[in-house]
Amino acid sequence: MAEVRGSLQLDEESTSLFYDYFEQIIAAVTYSYTAIETLANICIEERYQHTKKEKGVTTIYDKEGIERNFKLRDKFKVIIRTILSTPDPSAEPWWQFFIQLEEIRDKIIHTKQSNSQERYSLFLSPKIFLIVEVSKSIVKWYGHYINTNLRRILDDFPFG
Repeated sequence: MAEVRGSLQLDEESTSLFYDYFEQIIAAVTYSYTAIETLANICIEERYQHTKKEKGVTTIYDKEGIERNFKLRDKFKVIIRTILSTPDPSAEPWWQFFIQLEEIRDKIIHTKQSNSQERYSLFLSPKIFLIVEVSKSIVKWYGHYINTNLRRILDDFPFG
């Protein structure tokens, strides 16, 4: 590594290692989020409908509408909570890490150049590993309620 005009210049090998690392973190965030999104969507049965009243207008969402129109955090807080009879998930210790995972995943999927420095700085933080690992806590937590209240979906999502 050489320093040029107050900035750090990486050699080709170091640059390659950073790119590999970023690629692995991006994959880990994406897979972690996808695992819990899959879990949530499997919990919503084909016949399920969610009614939402807003400003005097009632909208009924079927499974496909829920999957398409609700953020994962809202599925957990409202829809999956009703289906599995869970307590409020936002009161759980893992919730803040989940919110951060969702935000990072959104920044990866909906990439904006203006956010790149912030995004890559977070990828270099040790906290990123706690954020990526939150999916394990979520699957375990919901697994308990699935096992108790919706065992039939274990064929589709065998959480162990």
